[in-house]
Amino acid sequence: MPLAPFPLRIFFGREICVDICIHTLLMYSYVPGTRCSWEIIFLNIRTKSLSRLYVYIGGGLSLRNSPQVKSWLIENLQVAVVTGASAGIGAEVVKALVKKGFTVVGLARRKNRVQELATELKEEPGKLHACECDLTKEEDILAAFRWIKAQWGGVDVLVNNAGVFKLSTLTNGHTEDWKHILDINVLAVCICTRESMQLMEDREHCHVINICSVAGHRIPNLVPSFLHVYPASKHALRAISDSLRAECARNKRRIKVTNLSPGTVQTEMAAGLGNLSEKLTEEDMAELSQHKVTLQSKDIADAVLYVLETPPHVEIRELIIEPLGAVL
Repeated sequence: MPLAPFPLRIFFGREICVDICIHTLLMYSYVPGTRCSWEIIFLNIRTKSLSRLYVYIGGGLSLRNSPQVKSWLIENLQVAVVTGASAGIGAEVVKALVKKGFTVVGLARRKNRVQELATELKEEPGKLHACECDLTKEEDILAAFRWIKAQWGGVDVLVNNAGVFKLSTLTNGHTEDWKHILDINVLAVCICTRESMQLMEDREHCHVINICSVAGHRIPNLVPSFLHVYPASKHALRAISDSLRAECARNKRRIKVTNLSPGTVQTEMAAGLGNLSEKLTEEDMAELSQHKVTLQSKDIADAVLYVLETPPHVEIRELIIEPLGAVL
């Protein structure tokens, strides 16, 4: 008995539509009781990039967008902005997103470092674009987002990753150091978030991810306590995440907000603190030697993908990641 035509229209957000007549596929290649699959190529109208859709039949009709069951959400989030993209966590997040097919704009003072990374990733499905930006200068941030709007029309994902800290205490620290920390860890986050939210107006699925710290949940038990205003800046970042989430809910904007808090991560920022033995006593160094377990930047990049790959109705609001055996 001939099979009846089975037309199927699949929508991916507002801009992608695929019409398939399953009847043709079934009539020529499907044997009842078996499993079959077909690969269909379609064009993303907005990014002009090709994507693959896999149709599986057998034990019920199902649709997937890759053999590895990549998230539908990843396919719909197209443009990502990552601050502090030249090294450490930012560079690893950029790599992970480009490998998933994102168009990524990496903001950093050291534009050449991001350009080198873009060259390294040129064979990957996505693409990295370097944008020079000093996050302590509002005009740099505004210019960067004007350029992003002109190039791509909007933003789907913002990863507020850039952050700094310096060795000093509240009793003998320098005001300029404190201002620098607050400018980047707090004020720049607010400005980047504001500009991104304006570019998310016409996007269907968006996500803001703030790279915070366990220092935003508790004051690390370090001797000496040389983090001064750094924990305060990270507590502020958690409050910013909560406030933004409340604004989105009140305004009925379906934008996910995630606060991602790592423990100690082995990054260029940590390595750049200099020789601690020249600044601390032997007793202090002995205390710090007990806290050597660290995460790697890739661990945080993997966590970013994890929260992005959740279904549209799921929001991971807080994610704390620590190295096994951490005692801080």
